[in-house]
Amino acid sequence: MLANLKLALKNSIIFSLGPLSAKLAGFILIPLYTSQFNTAEFGVLGLIEVSMQAVISVFSLGLYWAFNRWYWDKEYQDKQKSMFFTILIFLFFTSIFIFLLFKPFSSNVSFFLFESEKYSYLLLLMIIVAGFQIFTNIPATLLKLQQKPVLFSIANIVRLASSLSLTVYFITVLGKGLEGIYEALFISNLLYLLFLSKYIWNNIQFKFEVKLLKEMLHFSIPLVIASIATILFSFADRYILKFMDGLSNVGIYSLSFKLSNTIKVFLIQSVILAISPMIYKMMDSPGNKRFYSKIMTYFSFGIIFFVILLSSFGRELVIFIARSEDYWDAYKLIPILSFSMFFIALKSVADIGLNIMKLTKIHSVNAIIIAVLNIILNFVLINFYQEIGASIAHLLSQLIYFILTYYFAQKYYPIPYEIKKIVKLFSLAVLIVILSVFSWELSTILSVTIRISLIAIFPILLYYLNFYEEIEIIMLKEFANKIFKKNINDSTL
Repeated sequence: MLANLKLALKNSIIFSLGPLSAKLAGFILIPLYTSQFNTAEFGVLGLIEVSMQAVISVFSLGLYWAFNRWYWDKEYQDKQKSMFFTILIFLFFTSIFIFLLFKPFSSNVSFFLFESEKYSYLLLLMIIVAGFQIFTNIPATLLKLQQKPVLFSIANIVRLASSLSLTVYFITVLGKGLEGIYEALFISNLLYLLFLSKYIWNNIQFKFEVKLLKEMLHFSIPLVIASIATILFSFADRYILKFMDGLSNVGIYSLSFKLSNTIKVFLIQSVILAISPMIYKMMDSPGNKRFYSKIMTYFSFGIIFFVILLSSFGRELVIFIARSEDYWDAYKLIPILSFSMFFIALKSVADIGLNIMKLTKIHSVNAIIIAVLNIILNFVLINFYQEIGASIAHLLSQLIYFILTYYFAQKYYPIPYEIKKIVKLFSLAVLIVILSVFSWELSTILSVTIRISLIAIFPILLYYLNFYEEIEIIMLKEFANKIFKKNINDSTL
């Protein structure tokens, strides 16, 4: 089991370049955005970004999840290439359909969202980039399924480098504004496809599997319904904020959400995408449930560490990244939004049982319930607490979403998750973050010292809470001894 966990960690690191190529550019460019765009324009960018994710989630039809589920199925291993071709062609025409459907209404949508038609071209660019992303998700999934880390990494580095350089050029040299961001994304996605064209060609069999596609859609369509509900859940906060409190607060909230969401993009999505093939490969293996249980425990430990780190030093991060003081209030929201990412991670692992049993309809019901709850919470809490209320609504919704998913997954496919350990982990993390936040009022040197000390003793305190198993303690001691001996050898030299 430990070998599988190590492989999962290795793959997570390698395949994190997928989400990184799509998201890292936006994170790196925050200083440029905050210096070139005011908070209202950053709010527009935030709404456009979540809208693109909505388009991708709905019109990809959940087929990349179905592709994951079917690719290693023993009944269909002789149809892997035709399966790949079928999904590619289907999503290619789906992407064209999206553009043709949206184009006549771009000006109307722009006026509805922003009370101006000047963003209609930006919205069209967003639709085009979303279509490319829907299409490119399938080759990326195949690379992960076939365990092609080198090719996967190089392709995504090409996309990331081109996106970064073109965005900087378009904004600073050509003065293209927000449109330059999506023009750069369009070109970088095109380069990504061209780079992978030979690989795509080699994995295609020109046979359209109608029956197989119907079977996969039967599995994935409920996920689309869940996606629609999740979309409402994911971006209702920003739209409600816009209509109730203005674009400036949307900009501040978007910055804090973008920073907190790095936990999801760089860690949660990377790990889940990397271990998904392994999960399905092991679903009939002895000891698989123990493996799934440990995934949640170790995953929770890794995620909560970064939640503490980001929450404790969120203020310094915002001040360092944002070039304008208008954005600096964003740090107040980071601890709340960061803890919501922890429950996203837990839910992602709790999904395992439902996916193995192909109970995707439960996903839909749960997502709809949470979407409605989230909208209600946002209207109520934003009315009283503005962007802080939106953050609290997001946290509460993610907590309840995890509880619902966990309940139904355990009902149909029980896995002995170590929930007591996770409660200890979460409770201690909350205490440490609260103490860190209170330390912000002290002098800078004292505050930083306290926060670093709290983070350092976090794993030690877990030991006294009986979080670790005996074998884990032995491994930690061996690792510490290796580090200690290495340091002694280095100092001797």
